[in-house]
Amino acid sequence: VWMDVYTLEVPGSGGKTCSQIFEEAGCDTPASPNCGACLGGPRDTYARMNEPQ
Repeated sequence: VWMDVYTLEVPGSGGKTCSQIFEEAGCDTPASPNCGACLGGPRDTYARMNEPQ
């Protein structure tokens, strides 16, 4: 699914991919999935590291 952000055109976007739309809107370049969501997401994120271990 992650590669689809770079390869699949969004219907009605004039041939742009999700990545192109995000970048033109000023968003950070989409990156590959990693542990950042759990380690730095909201406090109630499943398996989030809330304290140093």
